[in-house]
Amino acid sequence: MFYIPIQKDFSKVKNKVALGLTKRQLLCFALAALAGIPSYILLKNVIATDIAGVIMIIVMLPFFLFALYEKDGQPLEEVLRNVIREKYLRPQIRPVINEPVIGSVMQVAQYMEEMDRLKKEAEEKSFKNRLFKATRRGGSIKADESGRS
Repeated sequence: MFYIPIQKDFSKVKNKVALGLTKRQLLCFALAALAGIPSYILLKNVIATDIAGVIMIIVMLPFFLFALYEKDGQPLEEVLRNVIREKYLRPQIRPVINEPVIGSVMQVAQYMEEMDRLKKEAEEKSFKNRLFKATRRGGSIKADESGRS
């Protein structure tokens, strides 16, 4: 039988446009050529050709990095944007504001006391209602609870 390997994570699948390169890579390589070749042509008459070639490579290198570098599925500009945001734009020292534990414990204790008080009031009110009904009919509470009048 023939098996075709299929990737399980489709976020890693890149659409190849030409020569096995993505649109992003083609664009970056074209920009590298537009920046590097004219710099070489202009510098080869002024300085030695090997130095002009090295300068051309240095000029083209950032474009190659932007075309090929990826970290955790993010291209280089997103990685750089995140680093700049975290290192320079956000404050380095963040104040830590902790709620005191004793305050929250006290709030829970007050809540529990309030619930107990309300429960007791409801029980007393229920008892008073049963007592009132029983005395109104001329019986006792036990007679009212057992269902006999």
